Amino acid sequence: MTIKPVLLITVIATFVFFAGSHVALASIGVRASFSENEIVTETAGVVKNSTTTTKNYSLNFQKQLTNTLSLNGDIRWTDSLVNIDGVETKTKNVFPIFTLNYSPPAQYNLRLGYNRTESAPSQDDRITTANMNAGFALPAGRLPSFDLSFNKTTTEDHAKVQQINGETATLRASSSYKFEYREVDASINYSFSQTSSEDFIVDTTTETPTHFFSTDASREFMDGKLKASMNYGFNLSETTTESLGTASRFEQTVGPSTGLEFGYPVGGPTPLVMTGEPQLIDNDRNTAVVPSSVGDPTIDLSVSNWNMGLGFTSTQGIHELNLYITSALSSVVISGYNFGWQVYTSTNNVSWTVLGSSVNYNSVFRRFEFAFSETNARYFKIVNTLSPPTLGTIEVTEITALGFAISTPRNSFTSSVTRGFSGLTLVYSPTDRLNLGMNITIDTTSDERDGSADIEIKNSRYGLNGRYVVIPEYMQFASTYASTISTPSNGDESETNSYTAAFSVTPLDTVNGSVSYLYSENLLAGAVQSEQNSANMSVFMEVYTGIDLNLGATISSSESPASGSETESSSYIWGLKLEPWKTLTILLNGSSSGGESTQGGVTTTSTSETLDMRISYNPNRKLYMSADFDFKPEVSEIYSLTWTPTRTIQCRFKYNSNDTTSGFSSDLSWRPFRPISLHTGYSVIWTDNLTDDQVETLYTRASIRF
Repeated sequence: MTIKPVLLITVIATFVFFAGSHVALASIGVRASFSENEIVTETAGVVKNSTTTTKNYSLNFQKQLTNTLSLNGDIRWTDSLVNIDGVETKTKNVFPIFTLNYSPPAQYNLRLGYNRTESAPSQDDRITTANMNAGFALPAGRLPSFDLSFNKTTTEDHAKVQQINGETATLRASSSYKFEYREVDASINYSFSQTSSEDFIVDTTTETPTHFFSTDASREFMDGKLKASMNYGFNLSETTTESLGTASRFEQTVGPSTGLEFGYPVGGPTPLVMTGEPQLIDNDRNTAVVPSSVGDPTIDLSVSNWNMGLGFTSTQGIHELNLYITSALSSVVISGYNFGWQVYTSTNNVSWTVLGSSVNYNSVFRRFEFAFSETNARYFKIVNTLSPPTLGTIEVTEITALGFAISTPRNSFTSSVTRGFSGLTLVYSPTDRLNLGMNITIDTTSDERDGSADIEIKNSRYGLNGRYVVIPEYMQFASTYASTISTPSNGDESETNSYTAAFSVTPLDTVNGSVSYLYSENLLAGAVQSEQNSANMSVFMEVYTGIDLNLGATISSSESPASGSETESSSYIWGLKLEPWKTLTILLNGSSSGGESTQGGVTTTSTSETLDMRISYNPNRKLYMSADFDFKPEVSEIYSLTWTPTRTIQCRFKYNSNDTTSGFSSDLSWRPFRPISLHTGYSVIWTDNLTDDQVETLYTRASIRF
């Protein structure tokens, strides 16, 4: 069954259903849109044309069958045609989605849903993805809350010899109960999930049951001045993969014994002894790693020559390295950056050998994936040899390695992870001006895998914090201390200690400032690996009505006895806001930074400066103008104008220029009637080179909605 019959049957059935029902129609909506985008590129006198035409249709409805039963539907159909120098590519997709909700007056809710996606490209065979889901919920009240859900997804192609045919089903159940006993607020939580997947092409099945339990309790003492809370929980997860037909190799994460990093190497990648970095393998993929070897606040990939790797207690067979980052950048943006990636291996963390690899950026998991032929080594590392032209930081959070586990026919491969955790928190506030806190957390994780040694890691964290208001509304002081100890069963104990102190003051309503200090150290097997010190100062002043000034400075230093390196750096920023009239705003921002790093008796220095200005003028609601200027490190300028003569018409104009390119763009949007909208635009980019290359883009869009 192709897309058109599926869409036609669905639409007819929907209208017949509504026409034959005696219950009133709640809501129905129809939308159609058309867009065409044409790009003309002239490079070295050669002109290329590409045109993309897209048609979108959608029908959505909400039917209230009874007072407690409702049906929601959303049917979409897209048709696109891409023409590149006469070569056409067509793609058609249909997306029907239906959801049935049952919400009786009693305390429970029932939901059923189904959606199907079918794509029909002009080349290759159709691919169908179907999803069915159901859910039941019982809210919390006198009884424990209860949630039960089931989801099943099937994906397959329609080729004579199938390449894709798989099914994944997930069952989830959870319950929680909150209660109070003798002034103690407590809660008990439990959840279970069972995920099963089957690949019919290679006859492989995988099952993963997971149990999670936690309990919390808190109470106040001394008339609320002392608050205590504690928690305890555990997580049990087991994955079993079974090959039903032929021998297979199953991919698995190989746990390293240590993380490694080093920044700005002297004399190339070899010889080089990298610094131990536990944060690279702490399973925290949301927090940027603070490096131990240099004074940078994070491992920022927009700066070249960062070395990031991991080491094992013995030689391992690895075929892929994954480098996780915090930046949520799209694959299209990442593909335009040039990192100059290189992958190396070593047997001793001194001499390194380059390894051929391919790299891919996965925007879903926010990671770079480095694939290569399976290689046996004890140490692996990734180096970015170039700096990409990015507007922001690209911070590293984690690095992992993938290897293979071999399974013979009808044999199972099992891995299990057991995690237990507990914690205690105390907060003491004897007065409104003084606040003291303490927390202790213990986390133990055990990893057992067929064919490999069991691994157990115990993490302990201890923390103290305090805040004192010296003068209410004018002056306060805060300080924290934290210590984290990680003890793996297959490696040396690592420890991280940090101390912070911050002092803020507001002598006037128009002036405020703050000073902070940070000290941290990293130890491995009791030996100091690195030490860091940094101080920060910031001041804000409202100099006069319409004149605001911001000042900031940061000074930091670091020392790594393990690698024999020292680094000192400083940075200064300032910002000036001028508002001579309410309709005119001028922003000036500047910064300067410098650093000195010593490695192996060789000292290197670096400096940088930035300076930019933005002017915006908004005399009335119909007109807005702005100008942006960058003076350092590169000169560029952007001018923009937005004009809204009526409520239904809006025009935009923009011009930008820098040392190598300049461009102009304009667009017009018009909504003559509420259901109809029209949009058209034009842009051109000129490149200052020997051939005067340019790119022109013309697009039109129209949509109607009822």
